[in-house]
Amino acid sequence: MKIKEILRKILRRLSITPPQRDYYRDWISDEGKIYRQKVCERQKKDGSKPLVANPTMDEIRMEIAKYNPSSVLEIGCGWGRLMEGLTNDFNIEGCDCSTDMMKMAGSNLKIFCWDIVKEGCPKELAKWDVLFCRGVFSSIVENKARLKKSIENTLNVTKKALIIWEWPEVLEKIRVVSTDERLILKPIEHLDE
Repeated sequence: MKIKEILRKILRRLSITPPQRDYYRDWISDEGKIYRQKVCERQKKDGSKPLVANPTMDEIRMEIAKYNPSSVLEIGCGWGRLMEGLTNDFNIEGCDCSTDMMKMAGSNLKIFCWDIVKEGCPKELAKWDVLFCRGVFSSIVENKARLKKSIENTLNVTKKALIIWEWPEVLEKIRVVSTDERLILKPIEHLDE
């Protein structure tokens, strides 16, 4: 049994609830800035706990390529870790709601600020063939209204496919708020990152 699972069981027995993810606190507000910086430091290639390839770059590349896109947008691109591996294959842009995360991105990446929960796309007439993200909706999923709005906002700028890599329980909640045929839901494993 993994240590996290053991801790969760102990916390449940003690009636202590582990802290919940909070979209605005963790990714937008000043309160979450230190959290975001630590995530970046820890998960970069040379960090103390680099992100696991879940999915791998090849899996992401192959899934996007199925749609023969002329334009791709990564939602929740952060500092551009995934985008960096795809810039030679696709005409790709990225968006994130965290301006301090985007400041850590390489200057060669095309990135803009967009909070997919609150607003329509700031690039008013933009439409990308493929949008994709990994692990973004787990921060939104507990609020059904926010989840529904973010799915609507992203589908509004999607021509061919919105590919979402997420935990299976998050994908189930997404299926409840939208059955749009452009939604491509890909499960990822729960890995300690």
